[in-house]
Amino acid sequence: MGNRGSITIKGEKLPILFCHWCGDKKQLQKLANTVLKRMVSEDPRVSTPYSRKDPPFVMAALIAEAVNQLDDSAYVGLTPMDGDNSDNGHFVLDLKTGKVERAKE
Repeated sequence: MGNRGSITIKGEKLPILFCHWCGDKKQLQKLANTVLKRMVSEDPRVSTPYSRKDPPFVMAALIAEAVNQLDDSAYVGLTPMDGDNSDNGHFVLDLKTGKVERAKE
């Protein structure tokens, strides 16, 4: 029983966030939107890994946000096989568009 799924950053070899209770596309997109909305510099002249949305920083922020919101429902693995995403499958976040999409097998 659950709503399992996983997500990582498209085109990157980064850890994978697994969600036991929020693994469908709609909930993962909501999580991504929350993180990406915060990653805007208040001063456009200042460039940081956070404001540039560097993939490792985005992934770390996704993991942190999931742990804060979801408590024990979120965990991390290195491959899609390291956890259970059997309900919804594996997704990727496209940093160019900000959209969550199903990962291509």
